[in-house]
Amino acid sequence: MRILFCSPQPITHYLGISRVLIELSKELNQQGHDTRIIGPEDLGLDGTNFTNEKYKIQYREKLKKYILNHSQEFDIIDYDHEFLPFDRSLFPKEITLVARTVLLTQHLEEIQIPKKKTIRSFLGKIKNRKHFKERISTADKTVLNADILNVPNKRDKDLLIKKGIDKEKIVVIPYGYSEERLNDFTQCKALPPKQQKIAFLGTFDYRKGAMHFNSIFKKIKKSMPDIEFKIIGAKGLFQTKEEILSFFDQSLHSSIEIILTFKREEIGDYLEDCTLGIYPSYIEGFPFGIIEMQLAYLPVIAFDSPGADMMLKESFRVPVGNEILFSEKVIDALKNPQLEVLRSDARKDVSHFTWSYVAQETINHYQNIINKRDKK
Repeated sequence: MRILFCSPQPITHYLGISRVLIELSKELNQQGHDTRIIGPEDLGLDGTNFTNEKYKIQYREKLKKYILNHSQEFDIIDYDHEFLPFDRSLFPKEITLVARTVLLTQHLEEIQIPKKKTIRSFLGKIKNRKHFKERISTADKTVLNADILNVPNKRDKDLLIKKGIDKEKIVVIPYGYSEERLNDFTQCKALPPKQQKIAFLGTFDYRKGAMHFNSIFKKIKKSMPDIEFKIIGAKGLFQTKEEILSFFDQSLHSSIEIILTFKREEIGDYLEDCTLGIYPSYIEGFPFGIIEMQLAYLPVIAFDSPGADMMLKESFRVPVGNEILFSEKVIDALKNPQLEVLRSDARKDVSHFTWSYVAQETINHYQNIINKRDKK
């Protein structure tokens, strides 16, 4: 197949959408397919401001023009689910349009705002933002006019069906890791380190539960006074350690290590001295942070949000926002006499999420839908 991948973000391994496209494209090429990735720069845009509403409008129009000019070069056009809200009739019937989501925008409508004041303030701001309704509307139009919808978890599919999308054109295909990436975790072992330490791998921001960390850490620290915490890759919404530490009681500061940024090949170095991972995120597509902690033999406790259910058993998931149960599950796991077994199982649970598997599933699903369409 000839596949065009379209990223609204600059092409780099450090941003979610483009990282997925780079790694998937590489594997598809190795399997004999012909792929190309275009980013904002290929459309004459500066993608460094990709969250700006004006940029999004420009990107949509530029992407439409690019596809119309180059459609004859491809069999598949694969793009983000917020960025092609145009009637299907504008594009040639011969190509297949695939709307892909790394983080399904429609989930923002579904968030139930808890009673806790600080959390209500954050989530209320999301739903009251000036362009929120427009963003949802654009995503709805994009998925409606796509031939195939590619989502990374089952709850994305369930929500799209609820919104009236034909289930026959939705495919659930996870993301993965390359076999060579396992080399980044060779120093990690199933045997727990002597000093117990809890890791969080990801940017420290509100969507990923920033407003819950202090309460969770306090509850765990009360039960296990010697516990330590490590936040890895925290830089994002907050740029400094001081900004991040301001979320925590002063008494916790000496127990928290913050790694703002890191190189991908260093991930095992930062995780090897950790015992267990946490991930109190509200919305995910397919959280690489969870998989990478599991590859380092860390059992992970997470909020039961979209995405986490793809790689974590039910017993490791907690209803979103339940800080007490979350903390109790962490403590129980850390005190479990079979902790080494839990750590070994964590690695096994993600052993099948390889890019070679994902690439083959992608082609199989696409071809199946195309064949059904052509027979009609």
